[in-house]
Amino acid sequence: MKNFAAVCLILLAAVNAPRSAEAQKRCECGPERFEARIGQLNGLVYNGTAIAQLNNIEGAIDFTQGRTGLEIHSYQMNYVTKLKIITDVKGNYTYTIMGGACTKTPAMSIGSACLPKEASFAGTYYFGDRELYLDSFSYYGGEKGTIEGNYSVSVAQDSCVPVSVTIYGKTLQEPSLPIVSNSGYTEFRYGIRDPERWFDVPDICKKVALKGVKEASRNDKSGVKLASLIHSLIKPTH
Repeated sequence: MKNFAAVCLILLAAVNAPRSAEAQKRCECGPERFEARIGQLNGLVYNGTAIAQLNNIEGAIDFTQGRTGLEIHSYQMNYVTKLKIITDVKGNYTYTIMGGACTKTPAMSIGSACLPKEASFAGTYYFGDRELYLDSFSYYGGEKGTIEGNYSVSVAQDSCVPVSVTIYGKTLQEPSLPIVSNSGYTEFRYGIRDPERWFDVPDICKKVALKGVKEASRNDKSGVKLASLIHSLIKPTH
């Protein structure tokens, strides 16, 4: 549960005074290829009932090749869901693997390594005794058919490595739900050391026919709806 602790720490961080305009521009773009652990805590409201969801994620993001690979343990009440997502934008596919079954849908958006032009600098804060300085940026954005809302993105001041993504908004899936989400990045590593683990398509997926996201989402056992939501919430940009 160390990812959960990282999320809580990031949510409690305080914002200090902004830096100069020159320094504010330094982190417009972050690393293009990396592996990381991501702890994600989501709060949703469904039919008037508050729902908490904790997602522990290991994965790789390659903006240069348009690929993501994520292995996820999703905790909600007494249930644990395990799934894997493989996305290749150039090949226009996303594979969602859950419970020994594989579903193929058109590629999910993976965004870019750069913040959108409308992102504004929100301030600087630090962890520990001034041991890690972070810059925070905010903007309104989202991903078509999945999520939209107010984004707050924090990155390490010196390296532009993503540290947290906080979103206050709503899901665009059916039904649309209010949501607050925080994703905290830990154990960040530049480059992708094990591309086969993250991006190789397993045998159970190689003969699977392509389905539309709405069609695939009608089957709860496919995991597509959950995978699409988690995938859209971890990214600093869209």
